[in-house]
Parts: sequence; structure tokens; C-alpha cells
Amino acid sequence: MELSPHVIPETEVVVGIETGGEAVHAILRHGTFEIRRGTAPDADITLSGQATLVGAVLSGYLTPEQAADLGLGIVGPPSLLTDLLHSTAHPSLRSGATS
Repeated sequence: MELSPHVIPETEVVVGIETGGEAVHAILRHGTFEIRRGTAPDADITLSGQATLVGAVLSGYLTPEQAADLGLGIVGPPSLLTDLLHSTAHPSLRSGATS
């Protein structure tokens, strides 16, 4: 989970994550990230739902839109993650194919 190289170096993105009654937030920066316990009222985007869906979005295996179709709650612009994260969705999922 890292920011794309085309993003301005000083960029910091706060992602709220709520799964199974627990809340954390990730602070993404170039070359690093940190995870903190608790909610982030100033989060740029918040993901809520199954941990596997949150992980799939943050790893690039699913786009935010694909994960939302599977039940992930997203508060904030989904395109933020797509635009800023380095990885892309798994090709077979992007095309709508299932295994």
C-alpha cells in the first residue's frame, strides 16, 4: 500500500477503516504508511465492512467500485484511492470474470 509515483511528494491521505466493530485509520505518504487505532474524523475516505474487502481495495486486487458492489461501504470519493494508490485491480476481476 503506497502512493503512486505521480502523486506530489508532500501528499498525505488519511483512510478510515471500520471492520468488525473496530476502527483504525491509515495515513499514507510516499514510501511509508502508518496505522493508528480509532476513527479519523478528518479522513479523506472511509471504508467499512468486511476486512477482506478493505484489504482487497488497499492492495489493488479490487477497485473501490468492485468492492462496493460486493458490500463495502465507502464514504468519500472512491476515485481518490484509484488515483492515488500504486496498484491496479486484478485483471480478471476488472473484466467482470469470475472463477
